[in-house]
Amino acid sequence: MTLYRYLNQSLIYSINEATKSNFIKNASNHSILHLSTHASGGDFSKQASISFYDETMLLNELYSLNLNTKLAVLSACETAIGALYKAESPMSIARGFQFAGAKNLLFSLWRINDLSTS
Repeated sequence: MTLYRYLNQSLIYSINEATKSNFIKNASNHSILHLSTHASGGDFSKQASISFYDETMLLNELYSLNLNTKLAVLSACETAIGALYKAESPMSIARGFQFAGAKNLLFSLWRINDLSTS
């Protein structure tokens, strides 16, 4: 019974529903987020980013979110890699989710294959 209620409360967005605006609108309503997409760790001239169906979200955009998330699973390349600045941790997508309020994170440090992470 508990599993059934949990499944009824979950939302799965795939392909053209997996938009940046759907993520922004709904992410704070869920205790677990799983983003299986593409990401980039960025470098000194380009911010870390995570891709949605319609557009890319940059690291600084994550800072404006207010997530009430117990776990964020970031199944994308290099979500914990980012440019290093003096006295800062890596400016990564994982850092953006942590700053936005995710309590626990599962992320990657390298490029990963879509098939193996599915």
